[in-house]
Amino acid sequence: MVQGIEDRRRKAYGKDYTSYHYPPSAPPPVRHPTRPDPTSPHLTPPHPTSASLSTPPSTHTPAPTMDVDSEVTKLVEEITRLGDKGPDGKVSVKFVKLIDDDRCGNIFEAIIGTLKAARRSNVLTFEGEFLLKGVHDDVDITLL
Repeated sequence: MVQGIEDRRRKAYGKDYTSYHYPPSAPPPVRHPTRPDPTSPHLTPPHPTSASLSTPPSTHTPAPTMDVDSEVTKLVEEITRLGDKGPDGKVSVKFVKLIDDDRCGNIFEAIIGTLKAARRSNVLTFEGEFLLKGVHDDVDITLL
């Protein structure tokens, strides 16, 4: 004979299995099937003691931050070194010349991002939203 779910519950929890966990007057709370019970004693943090309140020295090394201003300054120096003065007195360089230069390749890890940051700072200008090698080789980058 196959036992029903009611029989298995009675066998596991006793005669009145519904009152095993909850008082008869209160309905059982609805629990999300995948979230842990927030009232579980296993999820509450331990009470702080005086030993745990003192913070040990941190061994975590923060990630290096990029100094955008110094990168832009270096970029201006390299454009001045590689570029030519135009009739208006502004220095400009072709994008391909800047990208293919070995010294620029060693200095700048992400030269496209540095160019965009310099344009946002109104240090230089170029046509288009961004520059891609091969497609935008003949685009002039002009210092303001």
